[in-house]
Amino acid sequence: MIKEEKETLGKIVGKRSVFVTIMYISLQLMTVATLIAVIVFYTRGDSTIASSTFIMQIIMCSLALIFFNTLLILEHIFKFFIPDYLFLLGSAFVFVNCIVGNVFQLFNTQNGVFDKILHVATGIIFTFFALSVVNLLNDLPRTRSKLSPFFVVIFCFCFSMMIAVVWEIFEYALDVIQPSLNMQRWADSFIDEVGNSGAYLVTDPRGSAIKDTIWDMTCNVIGSLFACAYCFLKIKKHSADWIIRKSILTPKQQRILINEQKKILAVQQLTQEKIKKPKFFNLKDILSKAPLFKKVESEKAGISKVTINEKNKKNNAKSSTYKKDKVIKNKGKQKNYRKRKSNKVTKSK
Repeated sequence: MIKEEKETLGKIVGKRSVFVTIMYISLQLMTVATLIAVIVFYTRGDSTIASSTFIMQIIMCSLALIFFNTLLILEHIFKFFIPDYLFLLGSAFVFVNCIVGNVFQLFNTQNGVFDKILHVATGIIFTFFALSVVNLLNDLPRTRSKLSPFFVVIFCFCFSMMIAVVWEIFEYALDVIQPSLNMQRWADSFIDEVGNSGAYLVTDPRGSAIKDTIWDMTCNVIGSLFACAYCFLKIKKHSADWIIRKSILTPKQQRILINEQKKILAVQQLTQEKIKKPKFFNLKDILSKAPLFKKVESEKAGISKVTINEKNKKNNAKSSTYKKDKVIKNKGKQKNYRKRKSNKVTKSK
């Protein structure tokens, strides 16, 4: 993308802020430092922590670094535009989930508050991400038409809940494959197996796994409803323009926005040029639109016609008298000439 096009796009959707860049670099550096620390502890052979835990921690650090660099690849190689808030929220969520939750093992706290906070955050993040899905599923010029805020909000809520359901299925599948992971907290209420019957003795009558799943879904609903309410108010106020500014944009969509902005700027320049040219207004033309002025003008026109007719009559009368006088003078001259001629003839005789 050319520098000028980047500047025009920045005017529409905004540029990457310095704060987001600093936070992103800081999170990535902390992840690298954590990975180095985990590898150092693992190579020393610390007997207090199981080797499977070390492997899990290395995997989580690697996944976080892959996600961070995927954002850069999308922006710089595939030329996607990712808004600041999604860039920061996504990076912070992955860091807290993978590093703070799994590496520093805050997920293993007994009350599970950390897990529930993350599920609230998941509802918020995926509701905002659903705005990008709405924008991607429609052509950009069509999204500029007035979208129903209620429809957009319902779609975002359903999308967020779908992600939550898929995640709970994923947790259940991992617990079936590897029960020691305890993703759904099923082992928290487990006491002992009753013989070989396949029955279990538990402290919670409904089972801690069901309880954990229901609470996770409830927290997701709370976060999603909060984000949906915010989106509803913003879309109602700013319509589709707000969705575009808060969405991930493909290179094609960016080009469409840049072309639209260029057209707008061209129209603005033309209007400014017209304003700069001095325009002299005729007061008579402006007042001629007023009804009172029209009456006065019509009366004046009538009077002027009468005066013109009178002047014409006077001029005609003057011209006629002048002609008469001229004719009389000519006749008098002719008579005098004849008399002179006759007198000359008589004298000669």
